[in-house]
Amino acid sequence: MSIQKQGKRRQLPKIRTVSVRLPKIMVSWMDRLVARGLYNARAEIVREFTREHLDTRQAQLKDNN
Repeated sequence: MSIQKQGKRRQLPKIRTVSVRLPKIMVSWMDRLVARGLYNARAEIVREFTREHLDTRQAQLKDNN
């Protein structure tokens, strides 16, 4: 799968499926964000928040070296 961006083709990263269990309240919050149109799906929320968290952790690891 690829996408067009400013006339250039860019490969999307390969996506793996990961199952997670979350408290009902967290799923409810995610559903509200999707219902308000802030995200297209729960999976988009999980990807964004995970990416942001891992970026933060990666920066912390670099600071400790």
